[in-house]
Parts: sequence; structure tokens; C-alpha cells
Amino acid sequence: MLRRRILPTIVLLATLMLSACAPSILSKQNSSNFKEQLYIDARLYFAIKHPLDWQLQAIPVSSPGYRADTVAWAVKDLMHENSSVGTFLIRSTEADGQKTLPDLLSGFLATRPELKSSQIENVEYPAGKALKLLGHDTDSGHTTIALKGRQRDFIISLDFPTDRFDELLPIFEEMVASFVEIVRPAGDKN
Repeated sequence: MLRRRILPTIVLLATLMLSACAPSILSKQNSSNFKEQLYIDARLYFAIKHPLDWQLQAIPVSSPGYRADTVAWAVKDLMHENSSVGTFLIRSTEADGQKTLPDLLSGFLATRPELKSSQIENVEYPAGKALKLLGHDTDSGHTTIALKGRQRDFIISLDFPTDRFDELLPIFEEMVASFVEIVRPAGDKN
């Protein structure tokens, strides 16, 4: 009889102890697993996961910085509320069989002549073969990927302060690994 009362009490105590430990266990997990969201752009034919606190930028059509083929996010600074530390963008254009990966990358970088040093390497992501550039100017870093998809050409780029490189590069790599081209069905011209 005593055994029937003790066993449920032990189970209840064990459950309470584990539930008290759960918040501390979760806080040691990689927070990016819990704070990301999926962004799908049917107009530019891609989907990507990005940190929940990165804010999609609304660039007015009348702005000189507006491009219909580009979406951009402000990389929020977790240390200072209401400020950002960089910009993440994706540019999507119709595939051009005449352009190689170096052509795509150099075309994008032509708008960024301030790069002082860079390193370029061939990489392969789930979305396809790519050319990756890690570059720096006087006070910021740039990571840019040129990727030839099945039907589209993509530029994926992150501008960030040099002192945040070690923090933001792994996030950028996870995002690019989640990148998916949305492929139109055969015969669909839209």
C-alpha cells in the first residue's frame, strides 16, 4: 500500500524537477533554431530561412536604391535596440546562359568598388554551384554568393561591420544552405 503512494509521488517529483530544468537547458541551445522564419518570394522564385529579428526593408519605387529584382533585410543589432548592423540582400534575374558565375559576381561587385581585399572560392550549396566572395573595405565586410539556378541567376549578399564577422558568417552560411529556387513547371512562362 505504501509502495502505491510512493511511486506516484516520485514520478511527480521527477517531472517537477525536469520541468524546472527545461528553461536552463533550452537557453544553452543554439537560439537560431528557435528564432528563424521562412520567407517565400513567388515573384523572384526563391525561398530562404532567415533570423526572425531581421527586418524586410521596404524600399520605395521612387528611391534610387529600388530594384524590382532585389529584396533586402536590415540585420538587426541585438545589442542596441532599433539599430541595424548590416544589410542582407537577394537579387534574382532570369537565367542568362551567356553569363558565367564570375560574370554574375563581377557585375554585382561593379557597384561596390570600395573593396580593398577579397578571397574568392568555388562552393556548392543545395541550390547549386556557386562562387563565393569574402571581401573587406576600410570598416565593413562583404560576403557575396553568385549562384546559377535551374531557371534563375541569384546574388546573395551580406554587408556587415568587420568586428561582427565571426558572429554573422555562420548565420549567413546557414541561410544560404536553406536557400531554395522555386522552379516553374515546364511550359509555364509566367
